[in-house]
Amino acid sequence: MSFKCPICDSDAHENLYSKQVLHPLIGLMDDCFTTELNYEQCQQCGYIGLYPLFDEKVYAEYYSKVGSPSNAAFEQRSFIYEQRKNFVENTLGGGYLGKIIEVGASKGDLLKLFSTKNKLIGIELSEDCIEAAKNLPIKYYPHSLEDTPNKSPELLNSANVVIACHVLEHTHHPKVFFKHLVTLLADKGYLYIEVPSVEAIAACKKSIANTLHIGHISFFSISTLNLLAFEEGLYPVSIEVSTDHNFPTLRVIYKKHTAVGEITQLFNQHATDFDKESLSAYQLLKKELDVNAPDAQYLIWGVGQDCLDVLKYFGDDVLDDYRDRILLTDISKRKQGDALPAFKVYSPEEIIFKDIACIVISTRSQLIQSDISKHLQSIAPSMKIINLYSK
Repeated sequence: MSFKCPICDSDAHENLYSKQVLHPLIGLMDDCFTTELNYEQCQQCGYIGLYPLFDEKVYAEYYSKVGSPSNAAFEQRSFIYEQRKNFVENTLGGGYLGKIIEVGASKGDLLKLFSTKNKLIGIELSEDCIEAAKNLPIKYYPHSLEDTPNKSPELLNSANVVIACHVLEHTHHPKVFFKHLVTLLADKGYLYIEVPSVEAIAACKKSIANTLHIGHISFFSISTLNLLAFEEGLYPVSIEVSTDHNFPTLRVIYKKHTAVGEITQLFNQHATDFDKESLSAYQLLKKELDVNAPDAQYLIWGVGQDCLDVLKYFGDDVLDDYRDRILLTDISKRKQGDALPAFKVYSPEEIIFKDIACIVISTRSQLIQSDISKHLQSIAPSMKIINLYSK
């Protein structure tokens, strides 16, 4: 079977490192003594992973024999759980986060640190771990993440926060696993991923845990992890690379993009507000025209879309009553002359300012408003100026 990147599907790769190791099933199967680990890098996206892989059944047998770490081992790593909890709460704010689902919750050493005001849920296969955590305020689901749709569909699209710490690097199919993680998220939910860091691994000379071992199938950098997230519509809100205690760690919290329906609603709201601004600008200009002398001329400075949005509200019939009182000017030569069917657009040099009652700035852009105002102060300092889109 040829190499195929599990992130981008490219088959272009380069061997970075190989080493002989004891076979994971030594002593459990005949003729299993040593094997070679080859670390390959995808030449397209930079992903690093083991190739070829052992069959998933080999890994299942391996993990069933290895067992879970002792309580003493967990206590030695308690500072790591505190760091994880603080990273989540400092990023998302406060102690109440809602429903928190940890995939690979083990004995609940991380979940138990969160406030019991939250609904704490663990997805965990190990019966020993679940038994060890039976007195904790955590509801366990004894199945794999991949079995969730069939065995616990109520968990889908329900979590405010999903946590997967040092799980993704162990999976045969990281893209598929990542997709399953995302299915647990409610709208606007957050996904916390922690994996060994490629960026930090070289700086950890005496790591508290072996990184180049049979169980670590994948090695993620910030960029390769982001590739998985972007494909699922997630974006990073907090990234941390740490070498604390010689433990190379990449922590990222991703947020689920707003649902399509809500995006539509937000855009429509913006469009509605946009039109309301144009209507208010028209009403301001018309009021000025109506309360002043019938022969008072108004010079609209700048003939862009914002100007046209105002003029369209006059309508052809009403506009005829004001046509002689509204002058348009623009510094752009391509707009000058008869570019508009209803108005002639003058160059600023053609304007006789003593005949103008008021200058109207018609752009929404605050930057352009400022530039025009400064220019007018230099050429017509005593002129009355109206900003149709003033905030």
